[in-house]
Amino acid sequence: YIAICHPIKAQTVCTVSRAKRIIAGVWIFTCVYCMLWFFLVDIQVGQDGHMQCGYRVKRDLYLPIYLIDFAIFYVIPLLLAIVLYGLIARVLYLSPLPSHTDTGATTLRRSCRDTSEAVSTGRQGRPKTAVSSRKQV
Repeated sequence: YIAICHPIKAQTVCTVSRAKRIIAGVWIFTCVYCMLWFFLVDIQVGQDGHMQCGYRVKRDLYLPIYLIDFAIFYVIPLLLAIVLYGLIARVLYLSPLPSHTDTGATTLRRSCRDTSEAVSTGRQGRPKTAVSSRKQV
């Protein structure tokens, strides 16, 4: 989102060290959050030696826990992705398109040909303006 919607700010905001810190933070949060399950479940051994998973707390508390899991790891990332992609789409949709009809390849070929003609004939040609330079890029 930052790279597309705020490209100038992205040069200072999107650094490798910041990305590493964010990734480490996400991993730490996820590990700590998921360690909760070590304390919520238990292995119960029956009289016949049959083992099964059981709950350490009342079963009524598991619905809120499952809903929190669902919200944190599915709903919130989904909503965040929808909002950010919507903002990206809005910026790209509202940005003005170039008014020229030349394609990039045609412009590049033309500029290469003009340069080679100028070199072969020994003339420099007219100076390039900002618009013609932009068309080349």
